[in-house]
Amino acid sequence: MIKKIVLSSIFIAGALLVNAQYCNTFHKKYCQPAGNELFQYNAQSKSALFAIGKTSELNIIVYGGQDYRISLCTDKNLGERVEFKIYEEDKSTKKRDLLYDNSKDDYTSEIEFSNDYTRRLIIEVTVPDGSSAGKGNSVKDGGKGKSLQGSDMGCLGVLVEHMSTPKQGF
Repeated sequence: MIKKIVLSSIFIAGALLVNAQYCNTFHKKYCQPAGNELFQYNAQSKSALFAIGKTSELNIIVYGGQDYRISLCTDKNLGERVEFKIYEEDKSTKKRDLLYDNSKDDYTSEIEFSNDYTRRLIIEVTVPDGSSAGKGNSVKDGGKGKSLQGSDMGCLGVLVEHMSTPKQGF
């Protein structure tokens, strides 16, 4: 009996580990890059294994004089409606200022912005319960994506792209 429990535990842990490793490059394979060729892949992009109802944070540094595009993509079993917020933390007070909340923007899965000065941003990502509605960027059936069938877990990617802010005027 104990042998069966141990073997079952090893099998489940192995399956989660394989799926987690698959998630490492999910954003490179499945997040839609910008249509503008001037945007370049940013190495701060990241993917992770997520469960429905969970929240996680990604810290990035954005530099002055740069335009940024942040986009999210998910495995189909996480749904299309993913919430993300962007904060800046005040260094002295440790208070977070909310800069963007996609729930106020029809749950869009991407944002572009210009940045005037170097700062650290916190991207908070939540896969809410009942997340099948919305207009996000979920990997659909058709050969793309690899999810745990019948599971509430899957990959989520955050693609960060950047380019120099175009000069304006003469």
